[in-house]
Amino acid sequence: MFSFNYFMAITTPAGSPLDPPSPSPPAQPLPLIGPLLLRLATSRSLPRAREADQGRRRIVREIQAAQTKERERERVEPPPAENDERSGRYARSCKKCPATSSGGRPPKPERTHHCSVCQTCILKFDHHCPWIKGCVGLHNERYFVLFLCYFSVACLTAAALGFGTAKRCFQMSFSMNPTWNHRSPRLLVLLMEVLACVMGLAVSFMCLSQLLLVARNQTNVEANDNDWYRKVAISRGRTFRNPYDLGWRQNFRGLFNIGLASEGRYPWVTLFLPVAIPPAGDGWTWRKRKNWREYAMEFEDELTDEEEASEGEEF
Repeated sequence: MFSFNYFMAITTPAGSPLDPPSPSPPAQPLPLIGPLLLRLATSRSLPRAREADQGRRRIVREIQAAQTKERERERVEPPPAENDERSGRYARSCKKCPATSSGGRPPKPERTHHCSVCQTCILKFDHHCPWIKGCVGLHNERYFVLFLCYFSVACLTAAALGFGTAKRCFQMSFSMNPTWNHRSPRLLVLLMEVLACVMGLAVSFMCLSQLLLVARNQTNVEANDNDWYRKVAISRGRTFRNPYDLGWRQNFRGLFNIGLASEGRYPWVTLFLPVAIPPAGDGWTWRKRKNWREYAMEFEDELTDEEEASEGEEF
């Protein structure tokens, strides 16, 4: 599972607003095992899953029609001025991405940020990770989090299983008549134990911090922005709350795309199977908490990739 999720995190593109929506589930990297395991895991909820898949296909067709309409409008009309409404999917455009063939700027849905390394916008951008040599975003965040979890478990398990042997190696260093009946050199065993402990603890800390972000339904970028929003809200006598925080259970279900089959989700057992699972959303529309407008920032006060604050406020 550690190797599988690492492979999927590397090979799965994070997702860009310019990518055409995929109407079908992702291809399984394991040709025979993957489809069989996925079918066994979803056999009880297969009819409901088919209905949900039809609903996803309908949404994909709507997005494709909206993208086509937007491209046709850009050919005829000049790019519109900045829109102050959240409801429009094309209200924002990225100022850093290169212009499209029609001369307009690419759309920038909510929770989308521009990556300065990849030079493109990423849906639900979390961060650019050197471990996977790419961005962590909408389509590969699930695999990245599972990779951290399984990597931590693998290193800590190796450290626990080799602790007795490593302890004996250390004790033999001070023995007058050491007897070592293993082929592996003692120095190599000690180095492997130290490596397993250090990597296990370090990655476990990263894993816990990432799971904490998942429990709050926010990315690394959004966590920094939300800290700024809370300070601004307190200075104005208001309270800021993350509009995407639906509760830790719903947040975890949304990231891993597990839950009720009537909602088109997959069973929880898929967390322990080497199968490819699509994201729960399309990256263009997001569920928000009840009465989220009362605790959200005003549109003009939201930070952008250009790191601009409101007039009269210091960033």
